[in-house]
Amino acid sequence: MRKNIPVLTTGFGLAAGILLLIYLADKYDWAAAIGSMINEKTPSAPFLILMAIMPMLGFPMSVFLVVSGIKFGLLGGVLVLTLFCPFHLAVSYYLAKSVARQHLEKMLARWGYDTPQIPRQKLILYGGVFAAIPVIPYAPKNYLLALTGLPFSYYVLICWPIHTILGLPFIFLGQSAVSLDFRISLAAVVLLAGAYVFAIWLKKKYGIWAGEDS
Repeated sequence: MRKNIPVLTTGFGLAAGILLLIYLADKYDWAAAIGSMINEKTPSAPFLILMAIMPMLGFPMSVFLVVSGIKFGLLGGVLVLTLFCPFHLAVSYYLAKSVARQHLEKMLARWGYDTPQIPRQKLILYGGVFAAIPVIPYAPKNYLLALTGLPFSYYVLICWPIHTILGLPFIFLGQSAVSLDFRISLAAVVLLAGAYVFAIWLKKKYGIWAGEDS
C-alpha cells in the first residue's frame, strides 16, 4: 500500500494542477494570450510542451495542428497528433472520473455544453457518433465523452482514430502554407466541408448533441 502512495500523490497533484489551469484559463482567458504566441517561429520544445497542455485548457487544437503541419510537415504533423492525442484523452478521462467531475461539469456549462444523455446500452455506438461530430471543440468533446460513462478502453479506441482523422485537414492546411501547393489546400477544404456535412447528417439521424439546446 505504501508503495502506491507516491503514485497516488503524483496523480492527484497532476489532476489538481491541470484543473487549476483549466479554471484560471476559463476565468481570466490567459490561455488566449499564450495562444497568440503559438506560430511557426515558436521553438519546437516550447511548442510541444504547450501542445501537451493547452488543448486540455480549451485552446483550439486546430491551431496546433496547422502549425504542426508548417513546422513538421505532413507526416511529422500526423505523428505529433497521434502521440499527443492519447495523452490528452487519458488525462481528460482521469479528471472526469476524479473529484474534479463537478468542477468540469460547471466549466462545460459555462462554455455552453451539457453532458449528452446517451443510453447505457448504446454507449459505444453513440459515443462514436458523438466523437465524429467535428463542430464540437476538442477539449469539451473529450470531457463530455468521459462524463457519459464510456469505459476507458472504448473511450480511447473510439476517440483516438476519430480525432486523428478530423485533425488531418488542419495539418494539410499547414503543409500547404509551406509547399504553396493549392491541391493540398483544396483537399483540406473538401475534407472540412465533408466533415461538417457529415456532422449535420449525424445530428439529424441520431439526435446527439451537446449544445445548450440538448
